[in-house]
Amino acid sequence: MLDKRKSIKIQMFLRYTGIFVVTFALFALLVIVNFSVTLRKTEEKNMDRELELIINSLDVLLSDCTEYLNVISTDKELVKLVDAFAADPDMGSGERVQLRGKINAVLSNIVAPNTKLIGASVVYDDMVLCASYSLDEACVKEIVNEEYAAQTGNAIKPVWGNLTSLSFKYQPAANVFPISKAIINKDTGEKKGIVTVYLQETDLAGIYEKSNYQKNRYYIIDAEGHIISSLDKSELYDFYEEESDLDWCRSRTYEARGWQIVCIADQTIFNQTKAKMAADILLILLLLAAGVFALSYVSSVEITRPLYSLLNVMKEIEDGDASARSGYSKDNEFGILSREFNRLIDGQQDAMQQIYQHQKSKRKNELLLLQSQIKPHFLYNTMETISSFVRLDQKENALLTIQSLSGFYRKTLSMGKEIIRVKEEISIIEEYLKIQSLRYKCYMEYTIDIEERILNYEIPKLILQPLVENSIYHGIKQKDEIGELIVRGYEQDDKLYFEVFDTGNGMTEEKKKEIEGKLKTNAKTSRNGFGLFNVAERLRLFYGDACDMQVDSEYQEYTQITIIIPKKELNGHAENIAGG
Repeated sequence: MLDKRKSIKIQMFLRYTGIFVVTFALFALLVIVNFSVTLRKTEEKNMDRELELIINSLDVLLSDCTEYLNVISTDKELVKLVDAFAADPDMGSGERVQLRGKINAVLSNIVAPNTKLIGASVVYDDMVLCASYSLDEACVKEIVNEEYAAQTGNAIKPVWGNLTSLSFKYQPAANVFPISKAIINKDTGEKKGIVTVYLQETDLAGIYEKSNYQKNRYYIIDAEGHIISSLDKSELYDFYEEESDLDWCRSRTYEARGWQIVCIADQTIFNQTKAKMAADILLILLLLAAGVFALSYVSSVEITRPLYSLLNVMKEIEDGDASARSGYSKDNEFGILSREFNRLIDGQQDAMQQIYQHQKSKRKNELLLLQSQIKPHFLYNTMETISSFVRLDQKENALLTIQSLSGFYRKTLSMGKEIIRVKEEISIIEEYLKIQSLRYKCYMEYTIDIEERILNYEIPKLILQPLVENSIYHGIKQKDEIGELIVRGYEQDDKLYFEVFDTGNGMTEEKKKEIEGKLKTNAKTSRNGFGLFNVAERLRLFYGDACDMQVDSEYQEYTQITIIIPKKELNGHAENIAGG
């Protein structure tokens, strides 16, 4: 019985639902994020547009103020009255009061229509000739000080002073911007004193106070970084510190005065809108999830029905009914799966038979290997060699041959092991070559050059010895001169390389190509005994495509056989054959 908790039907149901929930949640998150980005960009555009309107309104307001100041500074009556005082600075108090009344009348006629100006004053040298609207003359004199007067007298255009507090005789002080210009006689061009008008800071604040975004905060910052206009009057004159969340702060430069107009958005509305949208999306998610729960359960039942049918067939086969087959034949994925399953069961016996034949072939090859090494003619020739040494009274050579023959067979048998160490394979070759060098002393010299660091890697037994035997019998013995046999072994990257080189008879190009072709196609050879093709077949049995055998030869010059196998250190504590 299937565990209900592991049932694929339940898993599909849960996964369908989970995938939908995760997908929709990610989609909802993406919508919220995009909405937030869009909302923020819209807010920024609105803030930029609002700042542009504020700057335009500032242009109008400041232009009006400077225009009124230009009219006052060139008024003929005002110039005439200031000239009269300049001609008689020591006039009596009565005359001075009368003069001040006339100047005040001139200022009132011009300033009164402009409700943005809180007052005006006229200063000649260090004396306040007139301070309209009950301005405190001492305060006026402090504002229009000697330095400020010098700056104004040398300027062609009106001079703006910094935000300052202006005192009155009968009302609270106000924060104002003094705007001054020299009184000029148009006929002579001569400058006669300074006229100053005073613009209230509240008139600047009134521009953005009526903004469509009244919850936003606005500041006007002068060139030195001080706040010169704000709805919160307690912040005036303070040094402006930038908000930490700069993404919600926009600013524009008012080039005419070098001021910075700053707008800081109120995030309350933004957060409320985003929260409402998130709540709506969550509600939709819950409603859709309920529908998906039902739909996914029905779908999982319909989809898994043929799969459960196939599982029942598999259970019958497991219980011993090898004839059981799936009867689902619709033209869909489950139909294909059922047909492939039936085909797999039908081919199971063939596969098992192939595996059996593969193992049988491998064991047969091993048997041929052992048989080839104990074939009578090798043993007979070796015994004849021993007999010859005895007859020639070369007992030492006879003893060496007997010892080498014994060592060769002992190490060749290697207690039935198929995989041995490289050093053990080399030991077998050494025993074999000792025998052959005693027999063919006048025909052969040999060298074994194996890198020490590869001695403990694994190698199939009797892979190199047949190649050495081939080099002697089909190479060196075929030449009428002493031949050299070299066995090399080294590592490169993750491979082991073994080369058997002889300066024997070599091969023609046609013979070389024939051998290479048979090695590539795994063609069977009709040759009796053990040889090159048997070694190649054993390598393929052990390593498959991970091994390689290469043939290089020059007729009447040399032959070199190279085998390449994966580098793998022998695990465990295999018995050292050389030691018995």
